[in-house]
Amino acid sequence: MKKLLLCLFLMFLPGMIGTASAAPAFRIGVAIPSADHGWTGGIVWWAQQAVKEFGMAHPDIEFILHESDSDKEQAAQVSAMLPRKLHALVILPHRPAPLTTVLNKAYQSGTFIVVVDRSIPKVPKHVYIAGNNYGFGFECGVHMADALGGKGNILVMEGIPCEGNSLRVNGFKDAIKPHPDVVVMDSQPAFWNPEKAYELMHQYLQHFPAIDAVWCGDDDVLEGALKQYKESGRKDVKFFLGGGGSKKIIKMILDDDPLVKATVTYPPKMIYESIQLAVDHLLKGKTFEKEITIPSRLVTKVNAAEYYYPDSIY
Repeated sequence: MKKLLLCLFLMFLPGMIGTASAAPAFRIGVAIPSADHGWTGGIVWWAQQAVKEFGMAHPDIEFILHESDSDKEQAAQVSAMLPRKLHALVILPHRPAPLTTVLNKAYQSGTFIVVVDRSIPKVPKHVYIAGNNYGFGFECGVHMADALGGKGNILVMEGIPCEGNSLRVNGFKDAIKPHPDVVVMDSQPAFWNPEKAYELMHQYLQHFPAIDAVWCGDDDVLEGALKQYKESGRKDVKFFLGGGGSKKIIKMILDDDPLVKATVTYPPKMIYESIQLAVDHLLKGKTFEKEITIPSRLVTKVNAAEYYYPDSIY
């Protein structure tokens, strides 16, 4: 995958003619994964929007935005930022362990740290902001049970085996528990990957002659599963339900797709809000709760226009 690396430096220029450019009043580092699937593509897009907008609004802040393909690369990028007097760091980690040492060093140096989406338990941070994975799964389960009228045979395509995936699946199961006639015939990981979902849906279609609905771990998975289903020629599945609120899926909802009537948000815009939070802390001295949870919302034809960002990658 071609790696996109963006460094945007916005320097504060003194108003007096004849003086040399001064150092920025503040420096904010942003470290995020590269766009390896749809949702992280949305993260990249919203991070770029934030840096552009806040950079124009606050020329006394220098932003350094790095994308990385691996946890080792991300750790190296953060290490390279620290000697430049980093006032704040907004980071969505690849994996927690490789970043523990460098983030502890950043915290001890006085950097204001905002961790996004994936928690790093052994690192002190000033703010942790994330979506509600349990609520994501629960909202999906409630909608699926309602849409089936409390009865149906369903299949589940999970994400990557991890804490976030477990929370989503547990939330989903808890939501359908009051509906014993909603039966999960099988539940397997699709790794939040459309190609894996395409393969898994093929297996499901071979093994199960009748399927009422499919819950996909996110909207990327839904795309792969839906593609396989349409190619199969089968007509038994009533609907597919994903999650994440991708632009493509929301457009399908707006267009009254017969198989995609809803999704649940897990907004990549959280990176934009995290950068805004760092800006507000540095410029206005604002303080925040240690943990901020962004709720998941059900998106249907009724409210889909509110969540549709046509210029977004995701």
